[in-house]
Amino acid sequence: MKRMDILNVSGFSVSYAEVRQFRILLVQFQALQWRFVYEHSRTAAPPIVTRYYR
Repeated sequence: MKRMDILNVSGFSVSYAEVRQFRILLVQFQALQWRFVYEHSRTAAPPIVTRYYR
């Protein structure tokens, strides 16, 4: 297993930089989702979201 290849499943290999980029994008997307939920449903917001944004 090479140092740069984190994932090698059935011939599908992804470099570390690509995995990092994807994770960053995913985290940003999730943050946007949480923010949308919090701003547009303050009364019915989940406790995690309410606690995080106050």
